[in-house]
Amino acid sequence: ELERGGPDAPRLVDSTWYLPNSPFAAPEGSGGAQELFMKGPRLPGSVFFDVDAVSSPHPLGVPHMLPSEETFAAAMAALGIEPSTRVVVYDRHGIFSAPRFWYTMKVAFGHP
Repeated sequence: ELERGGPDAPRLVDSTWYLPNSPFAAPEGSGGAQELFMKGPRLPGSVFFDVDAVSSPHPLGVPHMLPSEETFAAAMAALGIEPSTRVVVYDRHGIFSAPRFWYTMKVAFGHP
């Protein structure tokens, strides 16, 4: 189904996020995960989920808090993801930030 596309094809989502000052930091000189996604290579037909862009602010400045339902719904709509959409999520690290996206979709917002 993935190769054929169509309405039942899963949506591929790159949810790469780089953790500064760690083994998971962005490559030196890069503009971050979204810039690297845009430059490629990437899986054909994939879209990019920016955890920083959709996270909700925290009064103490704690980063990456879960977004509000409205913010998350808008982000999913912008990526072409509806509640009935099958999703395949990946990140450039192998298994670092993809689980966060999965958790946000499935556990926090009930995506099937």
